[in-house]
Amino acid sequence: MKFRHCIALAVSIVCVGTAPFSSAEEEVSEVTAEEVKQDINPHLKRHSGYRLMLPSVNPTNCSDPELFDRLLMQILQTSGDAAATSANLDRLEKYEESCRKLRKDSRLSYLDAQNKQRLDKQKEENTAKKKLEQHKH
Repeated sequence: MKFRHCIALAVSIVCVGTAPFSSAEEEVSEVTAEEVKQDINPHLKRHSGYRLMLPSVNPTNCSDPELFDRLLMQILQTSGDAAATSANLDRLEKYEESCRKLRKDSRLSYLDAQNKQRLDKQKEENTAKKKLEQHKH
């Protein structure tokens, strides 16, 4: 399980709330899903199934160092259940991958452009040298 998924599940568990047991031998009673739903904070219940809106993948957004932290906090503050949180974390992870690819592609295209300029300059210099040598002979 990915680290962020663990955070989301931990937050979901904390939101549901569990009472500490007085002894290790104390019997754990079965809790139905309905009881758990009733115990969840109504504010969180209202946001259950919240779908995170991600900004477009572009160089400006992808180079913002705090963007991913803000989006992660938004997920943790608004998702009311583990499934919604997990889905939003998956979407955020794909968004990060897209941004990484965009940064890598733009870096490569920048390097390619630099290399092309350097090669063109070398060709010009070589051509100029050859012409100079031809004129000397």
